[in-house]
Amino acid sequence: MFARVIRGPRDTGPHRYAFAGHEATIGRAQGNHVRLVQEHISRRHARLVKKDGRFVIVDLKSTCGTFVNGKRIPSPFVVRETDTIEIGDYTLALSNVDDAALADRTRQHFVAADPTEEGLLATIAAGDDLARSVYADWLEEHEQLDRAEFLRVQQQLRATAPDAEGFDALSSRLGALATGIDVAWRVVVARPAIERCSVAFDFRCPKEWGSLAPTDRDGVRACNACHKHVHYAASIVDARQLAARGHCVALDVTSARWDGDLGEPFGERVCRQCGMDVGDGPSHCPRCAAPIREVMMVGMIA
Repeated sequence: MFARVIRGPRDTGPHRYAFAGHEATIGRAQGNHVRLVQEHISRRHARLVKKDGRFVIVDLKSTCGTFVNGKRIPSPFVVRETDTIEIGDYTLALSNVDDAALADRTRQHFVAADPTEEGLLATIAAGDDLARSVYADWLEEHEQLDRAEFLRVQQQLRATAPDAEGFDALSSRLGALATGIDVAWRVVVARPAIERCSVAFDFRCPKEWGSLAPTDRDGVRACNACHKHVHYAASIVDARQLAARGHCVALDVTSARWDGDLGEPFGERVCRQCGMDVGDGPSHCPRCAAPIREVMMVGMIA
């Protein structure tokens, strides 16, 4: 089971929490599976239960309440992966997919519904931005509203400076939409920046995933700026493994991030609880909040 913070207080970045078993607690106090640190959040605020393949959230008589899709829940409530949970200033989404499964799905081929959709996707892959708006219209006509909005929000983000008002809200909305959309489709239309490129550009790689040429492998594209292959990563775990092997990567919008998350060292600092490699990063795991430990290398000197 995974819970992902898709929006939090201004000084709090996105986090992804993983936990085994069929139950997890959310609250302000140490010891919760998902710890949300704000004074008006109760020490033990809510409980998540997985039963018969469904997620159920229970408010533990909290002071400020637990909300799903903007409505306060008075009793145990079944939550879908496309729903959002609001606790204090935090918004969370749930997922039952692990990192290994996500990595496999980035390499699956997305099958278009008909020749029209196939043609639009081919035009988008060829770098035609206008085709994205046409495709969004087509998706709306076929009642695929989340995918249509995903494309439109993506285009709005492209036209908005990172420090401009509204950029954070657009980023959060894109992440929220992505959680309910299959990653195989996102690989086709996504536009993340290229990272971990070893070629020395003046600032950073001038390309983004949507501008790269498709190859015969799903989830892998060719860059004509550095003449290397770029790999799409659905999670930071997958991205760090690719980076450790020297690959350029494009990281999916749903992944947890932190400063220096794709930097070395690789495999030397890992989470005690879920095994996540965090490199030269935080003292606690961004995914499950457990303490980080150093991997001790033991050997013999000849």
